[in-house]
Amino acid sequence: MRTRLLAAIFMLGLSAAAFGQGYTFPGRSFSIESGSGLPPFHMGLIGVSWDVLRDLADKGQDVDLGKGFFPVINLSGVWRRSMRTEFVLTACLSWSHHRLIQYEPFGIDHKGQIRYDLGKGSAIGWKDSTFIPSLTVHWRHLWNPGRLVELYSDFGAGLAAFVPVPSITPIAFRYRSEDAYFFVEVPLSPYATLFHAGFGWRF
Repeated sequence: MRTRLLAAIFMLGLSAAAFGQGYTFPGRSFSIESGSGLPPFHMGLIGVSWDVLRDLADKGQDVDLGKGFFPVINLSGVWRRSMRTEFVLTACLSWSHHRLIQYEPFGIDHKGQIRYDLGKGSAIGWKDSTFIPSLTVHWRHLWNPGRLVELYSDFGAGLAAFVPVPSITPIAFRYRSEDAYFFVEVPLSPYATLFHAGFGWRF
């Protein structure tokens, strides 16, 4: 009950800020944003390349993606063209940070290669995959421009590992002053999935 009450108070406060006091719209401007979030959905499909897995298998090793995580680093340039419209270019680097498993050897096969017992493995450390880049172009529509908390949506498209991927953010908000601001988004995109947050600075 207490959790629901606090959540309701938070949402009411956010709504009041969103439609309450604003700031002076500065006109056309440029901003830099830096953020991170939950890994983009393509990382679950790419994981670790087959070449890497084959090289590890030759040494009796494997990766455990279930116990790893996928760091994400984003950098965006934002061009505000009008009161309600922004164009954004987002570059992203993501990769997997996973456990490395070593299996025990138990003999030699007919080719003279070491055999490994896949039922007897132990973690021997952590390993990073190669960086997976993405580049996204998207368009934002601000629903309540000039407010202390601005609400917006955006859509666009990008390239993730040179594969075309759509991008959509149904809802997002940012709390801003004249120059600095903090943002939270709920995207399905080449740079994050369901949660993306960070800071921006308007020049």
